[in-house]
Amino acid sequence: MSPRVLFEQDLETLKNKVSEMGEHAEISYDHMLYGIRENKEDILKTLLDTDHKMVDMQRSIEAMCLIADQTTAGGKRYAAGECGIKGCNRY
Repeated sequence: MSPRVLFEQDLETLKNKVSEMGEHAEISYDHMLYGIRENKEDILKTLLDTDHKMVDMQRSIEAMCLIADQTTAGGKRYAAGECGIKGCNRY
């Protein structure tokens, strides 16, 4: 597969993970409000587990972003070298 297709697939995966994390955050927020309003300690305790999962999701998303950034930066360096751009230290 071409690098462009792989990049687009990774971008779609990233978009889905961010969307999933947003849905989890929204549900957790609703549970938190319910737990506080109804004074449900058990619900609030389960939110701590959910919070740990959300942190793991965030780290996974950040790692994907770093990999994507490194991949595109490598492509930019390659393109600059192939085009004969001198003094292009930006990438």
